[in-house]
Amino acid sequence: MTSFILANGKEMLPETFHFLGLGWWVVHIVAIVAVFYIGYMFGKKGAAKSAEETPPEPSEAQTE
Repeated sequence: MTSFILANGKEMLPETFHFLGLGWWVVHIVAIVAVFYIGYMFGKKGAAKSAEETPPEPSEAQTE
């Protein structure tokens, strides 16, 4: 991959990669954080639900 250096010393990406601007990175960081947050919330809800549903204690009639 070739990079271009302008006369003022700043590096410029080839035309193919111009979509990698600041907005592109912000959108992707927000999306990744949102996916992890939603997964955390679903996992938290599932753990609380399974903690509520404790299996019944075996009675003495079942153990004999």
